[in-house]
Amino acid sequence: MHILLKIGSVSLVLIMIATAITLPIVMHFLRQNKDTAISSNETTTTAAASRTTLMTSSQEHGNSTNVTANIGVNTTAVIDDASKTQSIYSSVLNNASLIYCRDENPYTCTSSAYNYYDIIEINVNTSGNYTITSNSKFDTYGYIYNKTFSPFFPSVNLVKSADDEGGNHQFLFDIDLQAGTMVTLVITTYSPNTAGAFSVIVAGPTTVQFLQLNITAPRLPLPSPINLVAFRGTNRTLTFGVVGSASANIWGTTIYTDDSPTAVTSVHSGFVRVGQRCVVTFMMLPGQDEYIGSTQNGITSRSWIAWVGSYTIIQSTCID
Repeated sequence: MHILLKIGSVSLVLIMIATAITLPIVMHFLRQNKDTAISSNETTTTAAASRTTLMTSSQEHGNSTNVTANIGVNTTAVIDDASKTQSIYSSVLNNASLIYCRDENPYTCTSSAYNYYDIIEINVNTSGNYTITSNSKFDTYGYIYNKTFSPFFPSVNLVKSADDEGGNHQFLFDIDLQAGTMVTLVITTYSPNTAGAFSVIVAGPTTVQFLQLNITAPRLPLPSPINLVAFRGTNRTLTFGVVGSASANIWGTTIYTDDSPTAVTSVHSGFVRVGQRCVVTFMMLPGQDEYIGSTQNGITSRSWIAWVGSYTIIQSTCID
């Protein structure tokens, strides 16, 4: 019995010793496996995070690339004038051309200030953006009008002017036009008395039609006098620019003394309103034995006895 107890005690001791030895080994092994698993999970998470970052970076780069491509296409579409259709009008300015005073009052300028000019109508059939530019060996100047052009009143109906915008002293207009639009273009020179050949190039969605216009006014607008005494006895027909007025005395009705101011007689006779700008044609007449006064259109003219020179008014074309 004692022997059995002794053997059992020894076995228990051996088991306890074995457990004490093997347990740390097992725990170490388990701890090592756990650390490995944790490290593996962290690596997987990091890799996943890296993949997410790379994908985000790729998406952002892709968006950036797309934006750049769109800007490039738009820029090319806007600045590539070679894709437009060109229409060309060619002519020449010389001493047979129409003449006016570009910079100065057309009624007081001298021959040293005269500019040759041409005037054309550009007919647009397709809506879109158009460029209108000149090509010549001299310094050009361009004017666009929305209605008619009068060399007597060059600022009336003026929409836009251009000088050196096209480079090399050539004018250039960049303008959006609607189908059915008719553009009146005056081509002239920066400096007076300059002659030479030129072309007008219109680039746009389709071709345009050019029409050279005829001006009903004289080739050279004459200086506008206060009255017509200087033309007494000439029997001439004269055309001047007139701004209607009511601020001076006049003599006669229909036929006026030649010292009567044309700005007032034009209103009295009903061809012009006060303040209105018109191109008026006068006819010189011999002196009359009597001039009868009257009140017409808000102006009262005076009567007078015989006078040496007379004139009457034939017609007017008003600008405004």
